[in-house]
Amino acid sequence: MNILYFDLSMGAAGDMLCGSLWELVDNKKNVMQEIKDLNIPCTDINFENCSSLGITGIRMNAAVNGDFEETADSYINTSRTLDDVLNIVDGVNCPQSVKDKAKEIYCLIAEAEAKAHGKDAGAVHFHELGMYDAIADIVTFCLLIYKINPDRIVASPINLGKGFVRCAHGLIPVPAPATAMLLEGLECYSNEVSGELCTPTGAAIIKCFVDDFGNMPPMKIVNSSAGIGSREFDRPNCVRAFLGNGHCKEEKVALLSCNIDDMTPEDLSFACQLLLKNNALDAFTQSINMKKGRAAIMLNVICRECEADSFADLMFKHTSTIGIRKQICDRYVLNRKKIMLKTEYGMIRAKESFDCGYKRIKPEFDDVKRIAEENNISVFQVRQSIEKSGLTTTDCGLD
Repeated sequence: MNILYFDLSMGAAGDMLCGSLWELVDNKKNVMQEIKDLNIPCTDINFENCSSLGITGIRMNAAVNGDFEETADSYINTSRTLDDVLNIVDGVNCPQSVKDKAKEIYCLIAEAEAKAHGKDAGAVHFHELGMYDAIADIVTFCLLIYKINPDRIVASPINLGKGFVRCAHGLIPVPAPATAMLLEGLECYSNEVSGELCTPTGAAIIKCFVDDFGNMPPMKIVNSSAGIGSREFDRPNCVRAFLGNGHCKEEKVALLSCNIDDMTPEDLSFACQLLLKNNALDAFTQSINMKKGRAAIMLNVICRECEADSFADLMFKHTSTIGIRKQICDRYVLNRKKIMLKTEYGMIRAKESFDCGYKRIKPEFDDVKRIAEENNISVFQVRQSIEKSGLTTTDCGLD
């Protein structure tokens, strides 16, 4: 399994993330030509060797009309809506999956900006983030990830920095309100470094692509690189990226269990479905015998370790239990992503699991059932037909 690991101890910015990937791509000459052919209006993208306090790496530059847009007079006056930006991305010359990821990132930013300023996402006006160099950062990163094609992306917790930063709206605290919205659910911290280390672009990219946060997982490093930022601090200002071969994904999960002998099956079924709707990794029951020979049900919930407390609260709220047992377990899982299968019945949804030399494709049962009903055939016939069709797939992203 190919693992890509980001060291974000100096934050995350779009240009630094792009620079960190450059040395990890193969056929740089061809990839550079593809970047030149993106046709982002008025924008010229290049990568240069540079260093920061002894760390050598790559700096990505996006020149707009021959100059860096952040120093141009249009900096404050640039204002584009989400539709404006999505139309620009649609006009870029790159694979559709790259465009879709870039648009997904901008939709995340628009939602965060809308929430931060009390507006609808469609009414948000991008200033710095709507400029061509910002669009270049996002599209280029998506293209480089597409070229590297890692099976799993892991990152260290994000250093946010501290203090204040000036933007089109004036002087605002670090992290900026929209950045703070984007960081919800991500692992972050702040230390003594003054300045905005994590930008909205960097936060949205990390939120869209990173599967897990923590220390570098066990892997055999094949290549590494550093993306150098334009600002100077008292420590190297860089994002480091490591590409390596690792084993199946291992993660910590919590197993929560309780014994119940005074709930109806209907009520317990409702509780299980509610736990799953709240993104429990699994919820299932077992028939057991309790003291004095009473028949009972054991409810088991598997969740991420950091979410154990919230799921325990849900179990207390929606079941009659008065005690819950907790076990912390290691589990191995295959990576999963949603795909579309081209069949004689049209496109259907499926889930692809892969890693460690294994690859499995399972059509969504709701689609299999629908086809069986529409064609008056059995679900077994539908599955046989799908298997014989060659399984032409379209990637829909990580599940």
